[in-house]
Amino acid sequence: MDNDSPASRPLSSVEMFLSGAIAKSLGLGLHTAEEFVARFPPDAIMEFLRNEPTKRARILTGALGVKEKTARALAPEHAGALLQTAFVTGEIAEKNILASLPTEDCVRHFPHVALWAFIINGDWWKKTHLDRAPAKQFMVSLLEDLRGCDLVTAVEFLNQLTITKLAQALPRDLLQKLFEVAAEKGRDNLALQAAHMFFVVTPRHLVECMDLEYLFNQLLQPFILKHNLVLKPPEGVVSELAAASQSGRVPTLTLPRGIMDGRGTRRGTLSYKQNETLTYKGQDTLTYKGQAAPLEEDPAPAPSLVVGAPEPEVLGVAAPVVEENWPIPPAAPLAPGKEN
Repeated sequence: MDNDSPASRPLSSVEMFLSGAIAKSLGLGLHTAEEFVARFPPDAIMEFLRNEPTKRARILTGALGVKEKTARALAPEHAGALLQTAFVTGEIAEKNILASLPTEDCVRHFPHVALWAFIINGDWWKKTHLDRAPAKQFMVSLLEDLRGCDLVTAVEFLNQLTITKLAQALPRDLLQKLFEVAAEKGRDNLALQAAHMFFVVTPRHLVECMDLEYLFNQLLQPFILKHNLVLKPPEGVVSELAAASQSGRVPTLTLPRGIMDGRGTRRGTLSYKQNETLTYKGQDTLTYKGQAAPLEEDPAPAPSLVVGAPEPEVLGVAAPVVEENWPIPPAAPLAPGKEN
């Protein structure tokens, strides 16, 4: 690791949380190396590490066996082309790349919104997800790390879950323990505080007693919004969809610049789903109330690594695929004679 590099500074609390989440999701099998590299292609990884020759060399040496001195001398674009070619031709696999890419380096150098999109990919917290055991283990880990990284206080936990919901969900033995702690504090003329409650009621208890989707919405969603780990809707898209909803017409949209990668290739589609969400997917048309609406080219597209992110001066780099939902106003009924 480049100890003299500013990028090798200690991780922030958010970065520690993200680093642990990536490692644990891979370890539990909720996500795979193949999914990671599909979202962060080899040449994009080398571009993110543009100012880190030692870290680029570590990947080339570990994955391809390139001599360290030679690997360090390669420019980022050449290192990226070499790694990308080796991957495309099947000389190396995704696991070979990840073996030399610590999650700590990912959170230092990769866009956090793209990393969070990887972490939540697959909607593992929803009831429709088949493999519930790893999902529950992962939720326990995330909730423990929220507290362990000092990103959420016990009071915030309690406010989000509410006393009423906890009282309804917790089993009798845990409620009895809480009463015992409250009585003990009362004998000392002390109040029962949120920290005392969550010393008794652990994240594992919450996961055992409460719905994963409820915990995700109440505890994780506020955190990701607070720390800007979600994408903002492309400018003009939401207002255009709302206006189209009121008139019952198919909207006309310009393809946002953020949906262009460094090669000038379209990376995604905006899909209007269930009259309530706009989803970035991966084609060239907008699906709106069952109708296809073409997206127009932005007259001056700029390279962008993630949709909605600031547009860095990066060329020739594949954009990590970021899927995101944005709430928009409910659609009005279509005009008479038009089909949904």
